[in-house]
Amino acid sequence: MERLTFKPSGRSVLLTALLVVCLVETVTLLELGRVRPHAEARGATTPDRQSPEVRPARQVPRTGQTAIVEATNPAIPAPQPEKKEAISPTRKVSPACADGSIRCRGLIETRRENVPVGTLVAGVVSEVYVERGDLVKKGDALFRLDDRDFRMQLGIATANLQVAEAQLDRLLAAPRQGDVASAEASLEEARAHLGDAERTYRRSQTLYDRKVESAQDRDRDRYAYIASKAVVARLEAELKRIRTTWDKDKLTARAAVAQARAQVESLQVSLGRLIVRAAIDGRVLRVGVRPGQFAGTAWNEPLVVLCDCRDLVVRADVDESALPRFAPQAKAFATLKGRAGLVLPLTYFDTDPAIITQPPGDDEDSASNPRPRRVLQVLYLLPRESPVVLYAGQEMEVAIEPVDDPSAGDPGRPAQPSAPSASVSRRDDVVR
Repeated sequence: MERLTFKPSGRSVLLTALLVVCLVETVTLLELGRVRPHAEARGATTPDRQSPEVRPARQVPRTGQTAIVEATNPAIPAPQPEKKEAISPTRKVSPACADGSIRCRGLIETRRENVPVGTLVAGVVSEVYVERGDLVKKGDALFRLDDRDFRMQLGIATANLQVAEAQLDRLLAAPRQGDVASAEASLEEARAHLGDAERTYRRSQTLYDRKVESAQDRDRDRYAYIASKAVVARLEAELKRIRTTWDKDKLTARAAVAQARAQVESLQVSLGRLIVRAAIDGRVLRVGVRPGQFAGTAWNEPLVVLCDCRDLVVRADVDESALPRFAPQAKAFATLKGRAGLVLPLTYFDTDPAIITQPPGDDEDSASNPRPRRVLQVLYLLPRESPVVLYAGQEMEVAIEPVDDPSAGDPGRPAQPSAPSASVSRRDDVVR
């Protein structure tokens, strides 16, 4: 049997080599595709060997073509996936910080409460004298109501007063001392005529009884006597009236004058109430009235709001858990939000007599701490001279130095003022 011998040609050798290369590259790609997900899951490659990032082939190679594999430079690290930082829940700040001081939130207020201004007399506003932000003194006019009706009534009352005074003057001048003497003289004259008439009548009666005189002459003398008697009685009554009723007429006239004068003064007071004036020295915070607006006596909202902005206090909310380390005489400082470098010394002013309950603040996590806060509100005076402008309602951070002895100070009672705060007065006193 003859043995056959196969002699490969150059073309078949080339095809065989290409097939071997394609198989090797395919195995390599499959191996890389299996290893890379594990490396990405670990987050990085091993330090001694870096696996190159292999991009997918542009096209699957056909028979007789070489597969094109694009790989990046192994020296360049592969991009790592982005890591999201875990958000930690908001933690409530303890009232006692690391430095040991009691930290609490404070709110700036005026030392005296705001004064809402109204009107005692209802009317239409005719003129407003102030604007928001003006400084006023006690007694300065704020606004005025229409006063035409009251001025008319005041004119009538003034005329009535003048009439009453004229009547009193007439009574005081009417019964002069000469009038009394004249009345007395007239009475004496009438009495003299009465005596003469009486003697004449008796003589005529005697002659008539003796049948010497006629009855006509007797009757004439009798009627003259009766008339003289009536004149004397009239003059006596007139003199008595002058002497006795003059004082009573003067009292009546004086009472009428006083009544008219009181009515005039009452209208003047009502007219003065039409001008509403400031009750304190301070600044105008709000003007809620305009000319032509009706201002009633019913208290719906204040027409003008005044405040004494010379002395400001900060109301600090001291947590109940920090009260054993709190004392009124302890030093306290305040800082403004956004200006931590500005520290203002505080002077103790007053303490509210009761602990109140407050909901959690905006800077606290209400979900982790749903219970409301129980705080003691302490008032501190701010310095009058400040490098920055302070506004009522502005929020501050207050730091109070703690005390080691809980019995050193009673939070419910004001402590004895020290030397720097000896000139500080209480709520309703005047600050020097």
